[in-house]
Parts: sequence; C-alpha cells; structure tokens
Amino acid sequence: MFVACGMAPDGPVTPPLIVRASVWIGKVLGQWDLRRRGRRGDAFVAAWKSAWSEGCDARWQGIPKEEVPHRGGPAREAWLAGWLWAVNQPNRRMRTTSIHQGRRASDSTRRGKNGFIR
Repeated sequence: MFVACGMAPDGPVTPPLIVRASVWIGKVLGQWDLRRRGRRGDAFVAAWKSAWSEGCDARWQGIPKEEVPHRGGPAREAWLAGWLWAVNQPNRRMRTTSIHQGRRASDSTRRGKNGFIR
C-alpha cells in the first residue's frame, strides 16, 4: 500500500526511469509550446497595432473610411477601429497651441507688456 503512494516503509521510492523521462519531456515540450504561443500572440498584437495606427493616421490625413487598404480579417478590423477612434480624437503628435499653456512646471512662462506672467 505504501509503495503505490510513493512511500515505502523505509523511505521515499525513486520513480522508474521511464516515469522521470516522461515528466522531463512533458516539461520541456510544455515550455516550448508556451514560448511558441507567446511569440504568435506577440506577432498578432504587433500587426494589429500597426494597422490600428495606420487607421488613425489615415483619418487625420482626411482619407475616407471606405478606402481601407486591407481586404479583410483582423488587419481590416484594426484599421477601422483606429480610424473610428481618431474621429473624436485630435492628433496629439502635431504641435498646436494649447488653451492651457503654463499649467506645468516645464511650460515656458511668458510675460506681457506690463511684466506680469500671462
């Protein structure tokens, strides 16, 4: 009874070589599969991000929604998602004058004619 549970009356039993080899092979293959699936997922996210950014840029350049450069699949959906997001979002990459100048310590201070900071 104790031998079946892995314990003999005089101490632990070492599993047979075939069992130890099977455990090792399963561990190695499992780690390989996780890395493989991780790389595949990372590649999908990178492609999706690229298509999404293209859609944002297209909207900010005035390209109509109907001119999607991708025929179908996730790239098309990502491009459309980026295009739709950019409809209500300003292009923050462009340097524009801000309504709230001087709100941060890094903003330059400007003085008016009377010497006061404005």
